[in-house]
Amino acid sequence: QAGDELTRLLDDVPDSHLRPLAQFYISQISNKPLELLHSVGPLEMIPVEAEMFVNEPEATPAPKK
Repeated sequence: QAGDELTRLLDDVPDSHLRPLAQFYISQISNKPLELLHSVGPLEMIPVEAEMFVNEPEATPAPKK
């Protein structure tokens, strides 16, 4: 019964952010292999821009007294 509800969730709201979690639960409940057809990798989920990884200027040591 829980598998039916989760399957209905996937059918009714295909773009749900809970889709991977629902697919995981369905695979555990039904003992079927996990299918991640529409899985998105981290590069697509998290925007990364070149400016995020610029080199910082080197610190100069303080003069000794």
